Amino acid sequence: MPFPFGDSSTALTGRYGQLKLGTDTVARLTSWTVSEAIATQSEWGDSDSNGYTQRATGRRSATISAEGRFDITSRQSMYMRPGIIYEVWCWLSKDLTQTGGNKNAWHFPRALTISFELVVNVDTEEVLGWTAEFASDGVFYYPGDPADTTLGDPGGIPTVY
Repeated sequence: MPFPFGDSSTALTGRYGQLKLGTDTVARLTSWTVSEAIATQSEWGDSDSNGYTQRATGRRSATISAEGRFDITSRQSMYMRPGIIYEVWCWLSKDLTQTGGNKNAWHFPRALTISFELVVNVDTEEVLGWTAEFASDGVFYYPGDPADTTLGDPGGIPTVY
């Protein structure tokens, strides 16, 4: 008997998630997070608000956090330098077929590298880890956003602006 709301066949795992900076896929990625928020808002009370707070939305903003394991052949620390602007793609699952546009990724035509940290733990001898933060610089698109007219993978777009 089928479940009333479907089964796990439509669930998406992070197994094939990717992060691309321009045309470069970030090696040894363990996770990424996109946080979308309102950068500003106005709130006020006036003679027509009957004692309630009124609000108006401001600018949209988003940040990207990523982390992974350091790889001496890809040298993430060489290209995730604070101050550099990249085109960033945060793929939910790169194994899904891309048809008619950006269906499975957050797309940031311009994202400023805010920080990069390399973590070395001598005590536990863990594999070296890294974290990086990026912030949207202008427009960005959510997965399936009809306003994003690109066709998925950046192919040929410059890595660094």
